[in-house]
Amino acid sequence: INITGPSAQLDKIDKVAAVSNKKLKLTSSYNVTNDEIKLYTEDGTTIDQYAFKFDAGSFMINVPVLTQKKVDLSVGISGAPSNFDVKSLKFKLSAESITLASKTAQLIDFPNTFEAATIPLNELDLEYSKSFTIDTGNYKNMSNLDSVTVTLDDSELSKKNFTISDFKLINAPENYDFDVVTQNMDVSIIGPTDVIEEITSGDIVANINLMNIDKSTDGGTFNIDVTVTLPKYNNVWAVTHSKVVVSRTVKTTESAPASQSEEN
Repeated sequence: INITGPSAQLDKIDKVAAVSNKKLKLTSSYNVTNDEIKLYTEDGTTIDQYAFKFDAGSFMINVPVLTQKKVDLSVGISGAPSNFDVKSLKFKLSAESITLASKTAQLIDFPNTFEAATIPLNELDLEYSKSFTIDTGNYKNMSNLDSVTVTLDDSELSKKNFTISDFKLINAPENYDFDVVTQNMDVSIIGPTDVIEEITSGDIVANINLMNIDKSTDGGTFNIDVTVTLPKYNNVWAVTHSKVVVSRTVKTTESAPASQSEEN
């Protein structure tokens, strides 16, 4: 906006406002034309406009309306076995809730909880604590909550170490023979103290999934991850990040013996 008037008076203007005096109950974003122009000094005092001329007096004001909802923060778990009870895990969060807002969403569209972090199960060791940056995606973060610290409540948990030597190869390509070269592996298991006390190495299953191995070479050895599970229990887990050495050889096809001709 261009304002014309005495220079001494112009120098007093610090801010110009397009003002609407309408009272509206809004349920969505709204455009409204201003009713007047107001001039303010640096300390917020209104300036009398009698000595000024304006090159424009009409402005469109957009009033954004946000629907907002306060939701609890939650933690997601990845890499858990299908039988694992995620609800058995207890966490302490540095913030319990967050207020989300959206221009387009209705209250029914908001989630009941907001997942502040996703943690791989095998990273949840005793004394686990980590900070995560909060990304609210398409929602506006009205709480100005940039991060949250997630701490595992391990007051009723214990750890037990095992040495296992029984490995199971699964999804092996049919045209190869495989053999586990590694003789044994140390495994750490975490769970409720009373449950951990009764676990033995026989309860542990160590699977080696060969489905996605590199098929570009014919033989040799390679390192591969081991997936450790305890099928009998739904509230214990392994925190071991281990690889084993597996050897691979191409299967040989034996030719069938030639048939002998009959004598007359």
